[in-house]
Amino acid sequence: KMLEHFWAKDDLNAWLLDNYDIAMIPTRFWQVVVDLGAGKYKNKRCKPIPIKNLYECWQWGQIHLDKIDVNNKLNHKGPTNDIDRLRYDLAILITKYPSFLKHKSKLAAIAATNNIEQKQPKIDYSTLGKNNKPTDSDSDILDLMDEIF
Repeated sequence: KMLEHFWAKDDLNAWLLDNYDIAMIPTRFWQVVVDLGAGKYKNKRCKPIPIKNLYECWQWGQIHLDKIDVNNKLNHKGPTNDIDRLRYDLAILITKYPSFLKHKSKLAAIAATNNIEQKQPKIDYSTLGKNNKPTDSDSDILDLMDEIF
């Protein structure tokens, strides 16, 4: 679990550096992420958000976050630089986290359904119901039934 945590942190770090015009992620941001994992946000209790889920949620919501940023810039409101935008977007994602979990569970249900369908044997329905000529073993059984009755 510790390795998974570090990999998820590295993935989130790379994602943020690729999508925001910043040279490094502020230490305060990482402290907020750690607090979220422990179930705290702004010194209040909340549902814990593991860093892996936060990374997936950020990927899921990045398109919408970019649209919000464009709209904010057009209307001269919101954060003025990308470091402030990072915290702003985090706050948005925290509010949208329940929607992300619903989306993730729907995807898991679809994947499970597809997996079940792949495991079921394939039946060739085109051959069902056609009169098949009896084989030698079928004729032996038929002959035996004729002798009994």
